[in-house]
Amino acid sequence: MDLRKYLNPIKADKIRIGPNCDGGYVVVKKYLSPYLYSYGVGNQVGFEVHYNNLVSNCRLKLFDGTIDIPNKFLALYQNAIFFQKNVYHEKDLDIKEQNVFVQMDIEGAELDIFNSMSIETIQKIQQLCIEVHLNHASYEQAEQFLKKLNQYFYLVHIHGNNHQSDKKFGLPVVLELTYVNKTSWIDLVTSEDKHCPVNSLDFPNDKNALDLMLDWWVS
Repeated sequence: MDLRKYLNPIKADKIRIGPNCDGGYVVVKKYLSPYLYSYGVGNQVGFEVHYNNLVSNCRLKLFDGTIDIPNKFLALYQNAIFFQKNVYHEKDLDIKEQNVFVQMDIEGAELDIFNSMSIETIQKIQQLCIEVHLNHASYEQAEQFLKKLNQYFYLVHIHGNNHQSDKKFGLPVVLELTYVNKTSWIDLVTSEDKHCPVNSLDFPNDKNALDLMLDWWVS
């Protein structure tokens, strides 16, 4: 069983937002939204701070039930709201606006959420950076997840999280994927011809280990 056939990125003009290590993501600058929903903040807010500095009049909504966001951060960024809760279901996402940017790292719950997500919510997401955890997923669950994303989004970037070198279904067990909604895309759709990691964009999540080479889409 191999899921690589569902992960074929297209070309896009990309930048990196956040630190050059775990917590940073490669995105398409053209499709940044003034509304950032960040699910699974973790112990650092480098991505959110950098995003806020890039996007004028940004509104940040951060969700994580495992941490306390420092009051200093909320005072400094008065356009930010922190919800001390984890997300497990579509209703927990609480997306109010249209054409939002979603960053999601919720340790495996992302598959169930997207597999049951309504088209109405999907079409509110303009760009999606998502960490996918295949550790405990069945092939059927993972396949449904990737097929559904491909139905509504273009995959524009893929990176393997090198904190775990194991593979499952032909893939690293933890993947960082970036998607842009097809309804927002205005550029030509051309297959990517670069392997991952991409110099100056991708960096190892674990600085003490080699990054994971991914290139099955390169002919």
